[in-house]
Parts: sequence; C-alpha cells; structure tokens
Amino acid sequence: MENQLIVRRDPFERVATLSRVYLDGRFLCAGLEPAPHGAHPCIPAGRYPLALRQEGRFHADYSGRFSGIHKGMIWVREVPGRSWILWHVGNYAENTLGCLLLGQPAPVPGPPRVLSSTATYKRVYPLIASAIEAGNLTHVIYEDALVAGGDACEVVV
Repeated sequence: MENQLIVRRDPFERVATLSRVYLDGRFLCAGLEPAPHGAHPCIPAGRYPLALRQEGRFHADYSGRFSGIHKGMIWVREVPGRSWILWHVGNYAENTLGCLLLGQPAPVPGPPRVLSSTATYKRVYPLIASAIEAGNLTHVIYEDALVAGGDACEVVV
C-alpha cells in the first residue's frame, strides 16, 4: 500500500515558509523552507517524485554524521527549474537554498524557525527512507495554506 507524505504549508511569511509534515495523516514534524520569492524560493505546491540520492556533498556528510541510519538524502525530484531539493537539518531560512529543513515547531514571537532539527531528523528520516526503499512511498505532496474561499494565501508582510 502506498504511503502518503504531505508538506502542508502555513501562510507565507516574508523571510521563510513554515509547514507541517504528515505521513499517512500523522504529524511527523515541522518544516522550514525559504520564502516564496528571492533567488532560491520555496518550491511550488504540487506532487513530486521522491528518491534517495546517494551522491553529492550532503550524502557524503550525512553518511558519516548519521552513519547508523543514513541510506541517501531524501530527494524531491522533477521540481520545475530546480535540482537537488533535499530534506535535511537546519533551523533558519538561511540554512537552506530551497530544501526542506526538518524540526520541531518554534514558539512565537521570533523569526520563523524550527528547533531540535538534528534530533527530529534522526527520528523522522528512518520512517521516510525505509518507505522509499520499500517502494511504499514514491511521491510527496506540497500544499499551500488556504484562506477563506479556498484560494492560496498571499505573502504575509
């Protein structure tokens, strides 16, 4: 049976995009991406193929850093105009160029961020990577927040 992975974005903010990540309807963690504008914006809402990328700088680093669990970087493929969209650790928008950072929701006020990223990655990564390896998880859905009337929200300024 195919698992369902969803990144459900909160209303956009000026400096970053916060989200919640769900696997089969169960909340896994918070996510953080860049804002929807700029040189490396968050990726468009949509359904994208997933794979484990077993090459490149992040893979080499994570093979040592997470040696007991690492099987390859979670890779969101076929994003229009983009390449190497990965899921990795980090806490602030400046830690990503379009990738999704995994962590725990951070209290407000304060800049958009996620907390405990490394601990969250260690907990969430094996669930997702194993499902990808088994062929039970082939895609991820990125959903933008909705406002009254069902339209995608505008950037909060």
